Amino acid sequence: MKKLISSGKDAEYAPDIADRIEWACVKGLFILDMQYEGAPEKWDFWPCVVFHDDTWLELSHDGDIANARQVCANLSAIHDKPVRDWTRPAPSGLTLETPEGNLANYLQRIGPDGKEAEPLWGAGWELTDHLFQRGATDADLLHQIEQAERKEPGSRAIIRSEAVQRWQMLHAANAKPEPKQEEPA
Repeated sequence: MKKLISSGKDAEYAPDIADRIEWACVKGLFILDMQYEGAPEKWDFWPCVVFHDDTWLELSHDGDIANARQVCANLSAIHDKPVRDWTRPAPSGLTLETPEGNLANYLQRIGPDGKEAEPLWGAGWELTDHLFQRGATDADLLHQIEQAERKEPGSRAIIRSEAVQRWQMLHAANAKPEPKQEEPA
């Protein structure tokens, strides 16, 4: 019998990789989202495992979001491991209803030196997810980005890059919600 895999350093991807993992050494599962260079509408999604030494391995190279979510959910249930799925929109309790509140959270993560702390829900979520959940348009997103850039011009490239990439990923991985009707005043 082969030695069980206890670190991402111990093996490379193989179709039967999940059967060879020492699950006591696993911290959790996550979905890796990868955008094709030169084709912003094309994405692959791979289920992955992260070990306690913070190394990771892919569990499948299928590329389909539904398959990636199913693999993670099944292994999570079998081995009692958490799944981090940043391909879904942030839960409504995390997103604020005001762009100003989300921008303040975003800028706290970037920091005055331009160094970035790990995002709570996935890079750029503060600027995109509440819009996605409301069924907003690309124009709404651009307006949000422009507001953020005016308030923090030093972070312009980071803001635009993260927000646009996250917006494209949300549309590739999820059914777009119907636009919500504004309530009368």
